[in-house]
Amino acid sequence: MMTKKKIALAGLIVGMVLIFACRKTSPESAPLTPQHTPGQGDQREFAISIYTDQQTGLCFVDFPEATLWKTKHQKVTWFSDDFDYQVDFGPHGPFGRNPIPVPFNPQGSSSGSLNADASGHYDYTIVGKSCKGAGDPVIYVK
Repeated sequence: MMTKKKIALAGLIVGMVLIFACRKTSPESAPLTPQHTPGQGDQREFAISIYTDQQTGLCFVDFPEATLWKTKHQKVTWFSDDFDYQVDFGPHGPFGRNPIPVPFNPQGSSSGSLNADASGHYDYTIVGKSCKGAGDPVIYVK
């Protein structure tokens, strides 16, 4: 009889431990602190994929808007899901090179560092095989 009580008690304890250990914590319940600012993380590198919808021929980027913090040395790595592309910011882009070639490969293509005088918003165009434009993608520099 004593063994059954011990087994039942052990099962109850294990169950309670699992309940408390497996609770999902929502992001809202964890307050952000000055040490925990993922959006403004130093040397953060955004991964932005480019792809063409095969039915419409329109090009898309998975983050049509991104904000980069110059003081935090943030960059973008562009990835192609299907063809070779170029990211073209026109005559005055926020990065040291323009256009940025984005070949179809798993390594992606880094934007490089932001220009020292980059500030504001920068519309860009995706140019590539059978690409009919990419909406109005933009990079914001703070």
